[in-house]
Amino acid sequence: MNQVGKQVNEIMFVDENVDELVRQNTLTILMEKFDDPSKQAKERGNVLDENPDEIVVNQTTDYVPSITSSKCLGPNQPILSEYPTKLLGSEPYPRRFNPQLYKKYPWITYEIENDQCVCFSCREFENDDSFVFDNWKKTDKLSKHGRSEKHITSMTKWALSIANQKRDTSVLEQIHGAHKQQVISNRQYLQVILECLMFPAQQNIAMRGHVEDRRNIWEVSDINRGNFLELLHFRCKDLPWLKQKLQSQLEAHAQWTSPLIGIVSDMVLKRITNELRREIKGENMAALASTSSTLAAQEKQKSIKPMCWTTRHDDLFIREILMFEPWNFKKGSPERGNCWKSIAESLNQIVDPSFRVEDRSVSDRFKLLEKKYIKKTNEMDRASGIAPEEESEMEKGLREIIELFKDSDLTKHLEKEKQREAMDNEMQQAEELRLQSLETIGETSRRKGSDREETAPKRRRSDDTINYLREKSEKEMHVRQQELELKKAELEEKKTESERLYQMIMQQNEQNQALLQQQQQVNLALIQFLTKQNEQK
Repeated sequence: MNQVGKQVNEIMFVDENVDELVRQNTLTILMEKFDDPSKQAKERGNVLDENPDEIVVNQTTDYVPSITSSKCLGPNQPILSEYPTKLLGSEPYPRRFNPQLYKKYPWITYEIENDQCVCFSCREFENDDSFVFDNWKKTDKLSKHGRSEKHITSMTKWALSIANQKRDTSVLEQIHGAHKQQVISNRQYLQVILECLMFPAQQNIAMRGHVEDRRNIWEVSDINRGNFLELLHFRCKDLPWLKQKLQSQLEAHAQWTSPLIGIVSDMVLKRITNELRREIKGENMAALASTSSTLAAQEKQKSIKPMCWTTRHDDLFIREILMFEPWNFKKGSPERGNCWKSIAESLNQIVDPSFRVEDRSVSDRFKLLEKKYIKKTNEMDRASGIAPEEESEMEKGLREIIELFKDSDLTKHLEKEKQREAMDNEMQQAEELRLQSLETIGETSRRKGSDREETAPKRRRSDDTINYLREKSEKEMHVRQQELELKKAELEEKKTESERLYQMIMQQNEQNQALLQQQQQVNLALIQFLTKQNEQK
C-alpha cells in the first residue's frame, strides 16, 4: 500500500481524511461500495449452483446493462446462468468464465458481446483499454495486472472518487472552495493596504522614506522606512496573518516597483534601439555581430601579456618537477599528462613570481631546457684545456631529472624485454607440450637429439661480441639501478628535511602570532588603565 499512498500524494486538492482512507486499504473501500455479485444476483432472482464450473447449459440468461460509461458507479459484473464456452489451445474440453473471479478481483468488467474481461479502473480513470483477459485458464494475468503501477494509480483515483461521493463533494468543488478562501484572504489584505495608504493621505504627510527596506517589514528597524511601511509594521502587531501574507508576497515579488521607473526604462530602451537602427542603416547585422565577437576576442588576447620565463621561474619549475616525479609514469600515458597538469596548476598558484602556464607549455619548457643543457654539455666535452663552469642549482636539478628520466625509460624497456622473453618461453613450452602429445616417446627423444645437433653453438666472433655487449649492458644496468636507489634515498632525506623545516617555520609562525596576541592584550589593558586614570582625574 506504500505505492498507493505515493500515488495519492500526486493528486491535488485531497484532504488528509481521504489520504488516510486510501492508505488503510483501497480494495476495502471498493468492496464496501459494491456488494457481492452473488447477492446482487439473488436479489434479482438468479441463484447460482454450488459449483460455478458446472453451470447447466441452455438456461435463460440475465443481462445487466454496461455501466462503465459512468465513473464511480462500478464495473459491469453480470451473473449469468450460462456463459459462452471456447476451446483454449490444444485442450479437448471447452472452458468458460468463472463468476467467482468477481470476489477476488472486484475491478474486472465482463463484456458479454466479446466474451472477455477488462479493467474498470484503468478504463475509466486512466483511459487505458490495453488490458484484456479472455484466457480463462491463465488467471495469473489478473494478479500480475493488479500489481502494476498504472493499475494501482487508477484504483487510488477510484477510491478517492468514491470517498468524494460519500461526502457529496468533488475535485471541482474543492478547487472552488480553495478559490473562495483565496479571494477572501486577498480582499482582507487589500483592505489593510488601502487603510495604510489612506491614513498618510488624510494627514497630508509623506508616504515614502529615504531608505525603504522591505525585506523584514514586520520586524523593528533602526532606520526610518517611511510612514507607509512603518504603519504596515504597526498593523502586523495587531494582525498575525498580515506578517505571513507580506512574507509570501515578498518572496513572490522582490520589490514594489514604481510605474514611473518602468515608463522611463521603456523610453530609454526605445531610444537606444532607434539610435542603433540609424547607425546600422540596413547593413548585415549578422556580419557585424560576428566581427564584433572576433574583435573582442583579439582585444582580449592582446590585453593578456605573454609570460616571460626567467631564472627564478626555471628554478621553481625544476623544484616542482622533482616534487611531482613525472618519470614514474610511462611516456605518452594519461598519467604523465595529468602529472604535467598538476605541475602547471601548482605553478599558477605562486604569486611571486607569477605563472600563467598550462600542461602543454610546461612540458615544452622542460624539453627546451633539456635540449639547451645537452647542447651545453656536448660543447664542454668537445672543448679541451678549458675548466668546466660550476653548475647552478637549476642545472644540477635538471641534470638529475634527465638522468632519472633515462633510468626510468631504461628500466621500463628492460621490463618489457623480460616480459617478451617470458612470453616466448611460454609459447615454446606450449609448443613442446603440443608436440609431445602428438608424438611417441621415441619420436620425442629423436626430435630433441636432432634439435641439439642443429642448435649446437658454432664458434663465431659475432656471437662472442653480442654476448659481451649483453653482459656489459647488464652490468651497466645493475650499476645504474644502484645509483638510482642511492639518489632516491637522498631525495627522500631531502624531502623529510624540507618537511621538518616547514614544520619548524609553521611552529615559529604560531608562536609569533601568540606573542602578537599577548602584546595586543597588554596594550588594550594599558589603554583601559590609562583611560580610567584620566577619568578619575
